[in-house]
Amino acid sequence: MQNPQARGYEGARATIKRRGYEILVTVGDQRSDLKGGHANKRYKVPNPMYFRP
Repeated sequence: MQNPQARGYEGARATIKRRGYEILVTVGDQRSDLKGGHANKRYKVPNPMYFRP
């Protein structure tokens, strides 16, 4: 199940690209933050709230 907020990110990025801007980097702590393919590079950063030793 996809986070509904993540779909908003994808739509916003698509709108930005359509307006002629280039999205260089997308950074997020969840894979859904990085979906959509509108950025040149994608980086997933660790979230300590999800870390279990």
